[in-house]
Amino acid sequence: MAGIKRISFTGRFSSEVTPTDTQVTALAYFLVGSGVPSDGALGNNGDVYLDSATSNLYLKAAGTWSIDSVLKFTANNVINTPSGTVTATDIQSAINELDSEKVNKSGDTITGNLIVSTMEIDSPSFNVNNGGTDASSEGAGIEVERVGTNGSFIYENALDSKFKVGDTGSELEISTVYKGTKAAIDALGTWSSSVRYHATDEDTNYYYDGTSVAPEGTPLLITRIYDEKTVNTAGGTATSGSYIQRDLNTQDGDTSFCSLSSNDFTLDPGTYLFNGEVTGYQVDDHRAKIIYVTGGADLIMGSNSSSHITAPSMSASVLLGSVTIASSTAFRIVHQVATTRATDGYGVACNYSTEPEIYTHLTITKLA
Repeated sequence: MAGIKRISFTGRFSSEVTPTDTQVTALAYFLVGSGVPSDGALGNNGDVYLDSATSNLYLKAAGTWSIDSVLKFTANNVINTPSGTVTATDIQSAINELDSEKVNKSGDTITGNLIVSTMEIDSPSFNVNNGGTDASSEGAGIEVERVGTNGSFIYENALDSKFKVGDTGSELEISTVYKGTKAAIDALGTWSSSVRYHATDEDTNYYYDGTSVAPEGTPLLITRIYDEKTVNTAGGTATSGSYIQRDLNTQDGDTSFCSLSSNDFTLDPGTYLFNGEVTGYQVDDHRAKIIYVTGGADLIMGSNSSSHITAPSMSASVLLGSVTIASSTAFRIVHQVATTRATDGYGVACNYSTEPEIYTHLTITKLA
């Protein structure tokens, strides 16, 4: 109890133990020291002693120092007014109640719904897992819902974001996003059709079209090539025995990816869809096809068709198919008939006013 300090004051302390007049001197003191006070000569009845080591307050009565529960202001002796979800009526119990209900920053479990207007996750890894280990466990996941409009899950400022679903080791990648400047995207040199490329300097999404990256949302490119003749001009003589090239002399629509020359059409690299018809009249059975100009290999075989010579009507062999090419490639349409028919074997003229006559025609759609 070294370094005892004594502060004098007048008056008396109230306590659950009230000293008698013979136990209390006329002048009381407030003593401060470190350690438990000794009953001997230290202090008089009615004096108060503060143990600085423990913050305990002692009252001397009948020559004995004892801890005074009234003078010692512990947290459970301080009144708390219940408010909100805290029901405790003293400070210590209120602190304990809050501790049991708080979320631990180092990790915790929330059993009810948590509604957050805005949440930012500052972490390279964000996992959603309900801890299930057997087949009956309910799967974990993130659900984004907004009434009246679409919701979205956004992974901001990620250079290469991958979103997968499925069991570990056999996930299905549903979307991959690569972010960088347009120059950086072009410099990659190789791209993938399963990746979306976001140009940060343009705020534009690009996709791989089979040759290079193209802006997402680019409309389909469509061109139409066909055999057009002046009014009341028949389609021409059809000669049996072999496949003969049909006329293609007119083009409209988008011509940026397709050129027409000498009845052949040439396509830029890409993926294309073909839909066309090749007419025949009084030639019996007939069929058309699209072939490669170089080498003559078949690309698309047309449907079987027939225009009988004794019950004539004009019919068409239908061309429907697709192709993906890695370099500029030339094609042509050829047609074979079973029976030779002069002048109008490739089609009968309608002779409608000044309107042109249309025979072979092919619509080409660039898909990628």
